[in-house]
Parts: sequence; C-alpha cells; structure tokens
Amino acid sequence: MSLEGLFLVLCGVCAMAGHSIIQRWAQRDAVPILGKRQILLAQHGLSALFLLTVCVLSGLDLTAVQPAIFWIGVAGTTLFNIGIQYANVESLRLGEASLVKPIQALTPGLVVFAAMVLGEVPSPQGMVGIVLISVGVYVHAREDAKTLAEWLLPLTFLFLPRHYGLMGETERRQVRRKIRALRWAFLSACLGTGGLVCDALVARHGSVALGFLIQSVCLTGVFALLVSNNGGHQPLIFPRPKLWRQPIFAAMVLGGLYFLHILFVMTAFRFGQVAYIGALKRLSIVLIGLLSWWLLSERRAKRRLIPISVITAGAVLLAFDSTIQRFISLLEGQ
Repeated sequence: MSLEGLFLVLCGVCAMAGHSIIQRWAQRDAVPILGKRQILLAQHGLSALFLLTVCVLSGLDLTAVQPAIFWIGVAGTTLFNIGIQYANVESLRLGEASLVKPIQALTPGLVVFAAMVLGEVPSPQGMVGIVLISVGVYVHAREDAKTLAEWLLPLTFLFLPRHYGLMGETERRQVRRKIRALRWAFLSACLGTGGLVCDALVARHGSVALGFLIQSVCLTGVFALLVSNNGGHQPLIFPRPKLWRQPIFAAMVLGGLYFLHILFVMTAFRFGQVAYIGALKRLSIVLIGLLSWWLLSERRAKRRLIPISVITAGAVLLAFDSTIQRFISLLEGQ
C-alpha cells in the first residue's frame, strides 16, 4: 500500500472512531443533546448532501447505466443498514462505547461462518482470526460474570445475572440497560453480515460514490418517517451553556465525521488492496476503546482494552483471509 493510501485509511479510522464517540457523548445524559431521530438524520442527511457535492465536483455521471447486480447490492445494503444504523444508535444510547463497539468485529467472522456452511473453508490464518474474535467477544461480554455458571452460559446477553434478585433497584436498572445495549450490538453485527456482502457487490460492480449516495438518501427518508426522538423533542437550536453542547453543533460534527469516514475509505481503495484497507479499518475498535477511556471517562474502558485488542487482532487476520472474497464470488455465480 502506498503512503497516500495508508494516510487516507488512517484518517478514515480516526473519523470512524470519532463518530462513535460523538454519538455516545450526545446520548449519554438523562436529557440527551441529540435524540435518535436527530442523530440518524444528521449522519445520513448531511452525508447525502456532502456526497452529492463530491459527485458533482468530481464530474461523476449520476445517470450512467449500472449493471443489475449493482442495484441488487444497493437495495440490499440499504435494507440491511436500516436495521444496522438504528441498532447502532440504540446500543450507544444504552451502553458505553467501549462495551458495544467491539461487538461489531463479529461481522466478518459471521460472514466467514456463512461461507463455511457453503463449503468455503478459511485458511489456517483465517481460522486463528475466528478463534481470536470468538474468545475476545466471549470474554468481553462477560465482564460482570461472578460464577463459573455465568462464565459458561452461552449467549449471556439474553439473560439476567443469577444474582439479579440481590441487587438494588439502581443496579438492576443499570444491568437491564447493559443487556439491552449488548442485544442491540449483537443484532447490528448479525445484520452487518448481509450488509458487508452487499457493500462488496456495490464496490465490485459500479460506482461506490453513487451507491453510498443512494443509500444515504434512502436512509434519510426512512428514518425521517419512521423514527421518533428519545428523551424529549428538543429542537436543534436549544439553549445550552456552551457552544460545543449545542445540538446543531453536535449534529454537524456527527454528520461530517460520518461523511469523512466514507470519503477517506472510499478514496483509499484507489491506492491499496482491499485486504490491507480492511485490516487497518479494524484499528478503529482499539481507538474507540482509548477515546472512551480518555474523553468519555468510561471507568471500565481501560481493562476492556485487553479483549478489545484480541478481537482486533482476529479481525485483522480475517481481513487478509480470502474466504470472504471467494464467498462473494460464489454468490455472484463466478
């Protein structure tokens, strides 16, 4: 990979991490700075405007005929992202960023698992990656386990802890929020399996910029019609003690970071191989953990860095495995 490609993808990683941190920060108060609807409209509505501007300035022919498989990919990624983006917002509303975001690394592992069902066997390196992701996520989701039975319980995010009845009401409320946050995070990761495959169809068979533009416009319309705000219906212009806590400011930063991560990563594909870019993108998980500790003062973020690092190492190994590419080629009938 060239230095230009490395620089672009690292900028994309910073934008991805910053977007997650801002999204969590804007929702964590009892009266959030931004509601769910405002967050979703900010990131997708502003991205649509920015992407349209880039397409026009770059001379992209938006009326160019694209192959049928490109439109299948666009339709698929749009449908999957309705669930993915809503689940992301809910998980970050309910849980700490350093808790829920590492779960996203499950997505490539789930794609590889689907490939294995269809007979595509990963390399030894890919198998190690799957093991590392599985172990890291398993440990990460059980940080409150106090007994051997709780450590061995499968799908722990579906169940209340055994000592739930001994907790006070405040602690019970915190536990319920954490379990709900993990459930939304796992749902996002599962839906991301289909989203990742459809993203690849768009990238391999047409204009990535056009695909993301159509997706952003459609998601903006869907969320404007179907999603209501949580925690009140405060307007974007709302009296706050400081400028950086103004809802309009948070919305602009959120939308800008979401657009920048698309732009940087999309441009990086011109300078490097997909595997290298996919591997470097996973560094955002570690960066989110660090920023959660430094900027959001999440108490447990520091000790979560160990399973987060294990998950990231597994995701990097999977990025260099060719199973996902072979699986997508199989679905394309090649």
